[in-house]
Amino acid sequence: MATAARSRVRAIHPHKTTATPSREQALRKIARILEDQMTDMGLTEEEKNAKTAELVSFVSDAVASKLAPNSKRSRQPHSAGHRA
Repeated sequence: MATAARSRVRAIHPHKTTATPSREQALRKIARILEDQMTDMGLTEEEKNAKTAELVSFVSDAVASKLAPNSKRSRQPHSAGHRA
């Protein structure tokens, strides 16, 4: 009977909406590395925030263009010999 209850819960929540613990740890590690690097460069908090915003924008645009159904990248064949 417990099995039926578990499967019903899975049906209600079929997809996780948060990062897994290992992914969350990896993201935190990347953030620490970037913070340390910017600190070593002598950047102020304002400069760090600006660079972080620029990086977030760049990554967001790259992900959006890769996921867009009509993007040029998504229409290209994925063969080893093909180069754009």
